Amino acid sequence: MATIWRALPILSIASINELRTAVYEAGGSPATWTDEQTLPADATLKSVYVTEIRDAIQGLWDDRGLGLIPNWTSGAEPTEPAPGTPLPLQAGDITDLRKWFNHFESWGDLRGVHWWKDTTPADVSVSALPKVGWNVELVYGVSNSDGTYNSGEVARARRHCVKARNYGLVNIVRIDWKGGHAVPTERRDRPDWARNFKRAVNALKDVATIFIVGNEPNIEPDVAPNTTGGQYGEAFNFLYGSYRVVDTMYLAAGPALFRVIGSGNDRKADTVWLENASNQIARLDGWALHTYGGPYLPYASDAGALCNTATVDCPIDRDKYLDRPSGLTDDAGFRRYRNLINKIRTDWAAKPVYITETNTSGYKSDPNGFNKPTPVENYVDGWIQTSYQEIRNYNSEHNSDRNEWPPVLCLCWFVDDNQDGNWGKFALSNDAHSKLRQARADFKASDTSTGIVKVESALGPATAELPAGVTRLAPLIG
Repeated sequence: MATIWRALPILSIASINELRTAVYEAGGSPATWTDEQTLPADATLKSVYVTEIRDAIQGLWDDRGLGLIPNWTSGAEPTEPAPGTPLPLQAGDITDLRKWFNHFESWGDLRGVHWWKDTTPADVSVSALPKVGWNVELVYGVSNSDGTYNSGEVARARRHCVKARNYGLVNIVRIDWKGGHAVPTERRDRPDWARNFKRAVNALKDVATIFIVGNEPNIEPDVAPNTTGGQYGEAFNFLYGSYRVVDTMYLAAGPALFRVIGSGNDRKADTVWLENASNQIARLDGWALHTYGGPYLPYASDAGALCNTATVDCPIDRDKYLDRPSGLTDDAGFRRYRNLINKIRTDWAAKPVYITETNTSGYKSDPNGFNKPTPVENYVDGWIQTSYQEIRNYNSEHNSDRNEWPPVLCLCWFVDDNQDGNWGKFALSNDAHSKLRQARADFKASDTSTGIVKVESALGPATAELPAGVTRLAPLIG
């Protein structure tokens, strides 16, 4: 819950003290202040106070991976000819600071989508929701086929990120090596890839600071042999060790859930892959995992059981179905994310998990092969609310400082906007299908808090902003 501010009839020292207190309590360093943390009531209100608060809030945003704070509403930073010379401030300057800090406090909402759609009318899309949450974008090949930098693809992703960030969403950007290839497995390809990756991050870091290294490496490339967990870990180490951009986060990509690698009936492929990757990786900032939960998936020994909600164990341990006659014919339901997290090396228990893809799509047994129903066919009323509750349950199960298991910070529906034309039966913004309309309504109605307890600022009862109509005030004594 964001801090609610006291309304004041005039711009005064109390406005600055309140902001300073809030930032300090949230972890901002008091050493950055020109004067003592709490200014005396007879202090002169100076522009430098406002800019120092902005710098401290930017530091909080950096720690959360929120990117750069938007510019001042006025378009210019409050300035003064000398630190000791007070100049008029706009009330809008204080309101900007409050807005940026409130957005920092609001971080922690699980709500997210892959490919947010900025559309009119607003009620068609996620844009009708509060301006907090997550947006997953994609650089589908940072390298061209000849290894050169794919500037056009990066620029395309940036355009989407700018719109989402300006709306108030936190961008997470997936950067693939080449189309259909998560990372290079050959050592000779790694230097060009890593340089291109770093160049893309530098081009995006003002609108996104969280980056996923590739996508579902166990099936990309989609030709044999697929990337093993060990190969992915080696490539990740190469990138992170020498090419990581300061003040950004690099997430390791989890596996696809529906593809068997290895031989025979090895249905533990995704968990084994993740365990191998985790054991190989030397340093990281978190994980990007996927989890899907088809509501109508029957299982051999559970003939009458349907996975009709996200919390039903469908089962989470699909390995007990090793006797199925063909390959992987069932997924483990929504709660497969727990099996994957269980395989993350203990060293990474404090690193967050971002679930960047989910919906009700999932394989089920079919005598003629695989059948993967889409949300258009199988969305169940209330599934989204239940899925968020499942994540809150997980986040609340262990100690509050999360020493035992990594926190899950977002749950992103795949997709909102059908950007590339391939996902119309998944898109929340698709108004042509009743089940997608229901999914969108459920998405908007969900309680999307994380379930992670944090200490809130106790600043007393208040209202949200400075009085309407106040534009510019002379220097004031509080």
